[in-house]
Amino acid sequence: MLKKAIHFKNGLPVDAFLSTVESIPLHVHQAIEFIMVLEGTLEIREAYQSQILNDGDIHIFNPPDLHCITGLSQSNCVLTLYVDLDHLKTTFPAIKNTTFLCDCANQKGSSIQLLRRIFADIYFHFNENQYANTDRLKEDLSSLVALLLDSFQLFRWLPDGSDHFFYGCPQEFHINAIHAERIHRVQEFIYSHYAENITLSDLAQNEYLSTYYLSHFIRQSTGLSFQQWLSAVRSESAEKLLVSTDKTISEIALEVGFASTKYLISHFKKWYGSTPSKYREITASINCQQPHKYFSCDRKKAEKLLNSYRYESQYSGKDLQNGSSISKSLEMGKLPQKSEAARLQHYRNLLLLSGEIYNAMFQADGCNPTHSVSAETLTKELSKLPPEVCKNYEAFLAEIIDQFALQKRIW
Repeated sequence: MLKKAIHFKNGLPVDAFLSTVESIPLHVHQAIEFIMVLEGTLEIREAYQSQILNDGDIHIFNPPDLHCITGLSQSNCVLTLYVDLDHLKTTFPAIKNTTFLCDCANQKGSSIQLLRRIFADIYFHFNENQYANTDRLKEDLSSLVALLLDSFQLFRWLPDGSDHFFYGCPQEFHINAIHAERIHRVQEFIYSHYAENITLSDLAQNEYLSTYYLSHFIRQSTGLSFQQWLSAVRSESAEKLLVSTDKTISEIALEVGFASTKYLISHFKKWYGSTPSKYREITASINCQQPHKYFSCDRKKAEKLLNSYRYESQYSGKDLQNGSSISKSLEMGKLPQKSEAARLQHYRNLLLLSGEIYNAMFQADGCNPTHSVSAETLTKELSKLPPEVCKNYEAFLAEIIDQFALQKRIW
């Protein structure tokens, strides 16, 4: 296997650094990896799809996904953040068996902005040795996990118009709590048993559902049929064996669950665009034997760019010191669940954390407030809103802006 060891410093479960990326060959690791492009252009390849990242774009690599990164501009500057997944699962059990995806092309708006801000905070807190204070570390990781669970844990496979699929997060895609949990269970079942001769009937029995209902549920929720999903997982597993072992195509086919070499070739070509043998030949030049090439970047310039994503409110409440950020930490034991009431509380926390309410109320038209609102007052006002308003974060934010528009005119 193309394993890359992540060495965390000083016993901390995080590592954050800035670099210029030339090429990072195919590899896997057990840490969850976040990259954010501060300047320049990257090409990332993960499983059967490639993607171009530009200024401000974010990508999340979930272990054990096989991936590589190539710098397409010499002056690129990239923030890389590794987080120990075992630590996260122990501290935040809600993320077990969860896959995260950030689709900057479609997930525009407040969630992306807040994720950038959290990454910036983690970088500066890590490099300023503030995580010697374990409370600061817990607060930052709690904010990160809460946002990931709220806005970045569900995605769909989308057709690309040429009989292929890519995965993304269309803005209109929403799913309720019960269905989200079911999708995670289905995903866990497939990844745990893909090498076996599993069927939709086996999965339906595991979920206590009819095969007809489960088939339509999977298609509606993921964009793929059960067989397409299973084919994708088996093909991904075959890819890892192709580039990291000398096993024959026939041996790989049987190991990943295909009934014959013929089936492996057919399914692999559908997802990867080439036969397994050709793919092995092509990727020989970017396997784990190649060095990881990334270099120091202009740190002063990079930190200035990164710092631009942080937000500190100019408008402090009467009970806050001048210049203090309006923020409310998420409680460690109360990660957001998908009930409407809990979701509403989580959105209040996100708004307080990001300061977006102030941007929305005052900065859009360049005016300054004649009255300040404390965090406590804001929370009290938000608590008056019914849970029905929070179908998604952007809709919730729009509702908040409408609620405060009249107050702004009165002030």
